[in-house]
Amino acid sequence: GMGTLAKRTQNHQLRAAAAEMADEAVRGKPMSAVMGKYPAAFPAVSLAVMQAGEQSGLIEQTAQRLAKYYDRAFEVEQMYRWQTFYPKMLLIALILIPTAPTLVLGSFSQWIQMVLTRSVPLLAGIIAVWYGLRLVMRAPQAKRALDYIKLITPWFGSLSRRISTARWARALAMLLGAGVPVHQALVAAASATGNAAMEEGLVRAAEGVLHGQTVSESLTASKHIPDMALDMLSTAERAGSIEDALEKVADYYESETDVGGKQTAVAVGMLFYLLVALGIAITVIGFWKGYFGQYNELLSGG
Repeated sequence: GMGTLAKRTQNHQLRAAAAEMADEAVRGKPMSAVMGKYPAAFPAVSLAVMQAGEQSGLIEQTAQRLAKYYDRAFEVEQMYRWQTFYPKMLLIALILIPTAPTLVLGSFSQWIQMVLTRSVPLLAGIIAVWYGLRLVMRAPQAKRALDYIKLITPWFGSLSRRISTARWARALAMLLGAGVPVHQALVAAASATGNAAMEEGLVRAAEGVLHGQTVSESLTASKHIPDMALDMLSTAERAGSIEDALEKVADYYESETDVGGKQTAVAVGMLFYLLVALGIAITVIGFWKGYFGQYNELLSGG
């Protein structure tokens, strides 16, 4: 099983982990012992669930639960990427389309020169900023600061919080369903939010359950989970159906994120359209202004 997986997977870390798991299984070592060595391939959520599965002897059911969780996470991630694809294409259009009048009214060589001197450096600058931010966010303090800014930014902050809440609720439902202790489940689920500032607050709030608080009471102190989600959890705790409530919270905020993401994509798309139109208008007006200026000079000289 693991040996075959190690040969077939294209991911280097998964290949190394699978090969090591196959070797350790022969020695009677648990899978979680190997998973802990590869945090990039196996986040805290999957590690905690697998440890609970090994302790209960339900490894197969645990693996199926993890597969279902990551299948859903992949679907949601693809949805987010598709929603941001359109604005990204419009951003490229915003950079390239203003050069079109030069291609139509001028020569091909002039257009190439304009693209190389204006558009390419601008695109390169945007790409450099993007990868620069990704490098900066490898530093924990910088990532925490940028993630905090995400949460307090008007409109986008609300969208970011809903995305993180959906991820958190889905992960916590899986962890509790797998039999992971409540405090450990809360800490592991916090890492699934994808937001370092939110994760830090949720981990700190999780300490409340060690002092006799319920899940909803401890999370209230974090001020990161929306009130509606806390109300649903509080009601579910009294009814003894917290896992179902968490799944419903995740479904609701995924739906809210889908709607909000589409609205954002449309709004950003319209903004880029207006900027593209403005850029074209300025270019065309500038061209004809120069053209008629030269024409008037010829007439005056004549």
